[in-house]
Amino acid sequence: MSKPRLALFDLDHTLLPLDSDYEWGEFTIRLGWCDASEFKRRNAEYFEHYRAGTLDIHEYIRFATEAIRSRGPQQAAQAHARFMDEVIRPALRPQALERVADRVDGDRGRMDEGDAWIFHDMSSRGSA
Repeated sequence: MSKPRLALFDLDHTLLPLDSDYEWGEFTIRLGWCDASEFKRRNAEYFEHYRAGTLDIHEYIRFATEAIRSRGPQQAAQAHARFMDEVIRPALRPQALERVADRVDGDRGRMDEGDAWIFHDMSSRGSA
């Protein structure tokens, strides 16, 4: 019996040709859940801290999830489903899905935690 192998994946700019965090922010703006100019200003500040190595990840997560946390679980679930249908699924490439299936089949797969919710949604709906 062979030992299971570990496959690591980061979706953004690898399996997906986009940054899911950035796209989620843009999506919340389109939903009208936040002020576009204020969100973009603050997001740019956090990105500069990220590039400088000074990002307070807890502060950033509070900012990045503020719009969805204020909506409650039902609206959050509906927005997540729309985001998957309107942004993520159209960006998926068959080659990327095949690559994941090849690596995960029979092995232990691991996503970057920031992207895991996307993969979980794809696999639970039979889209992966």
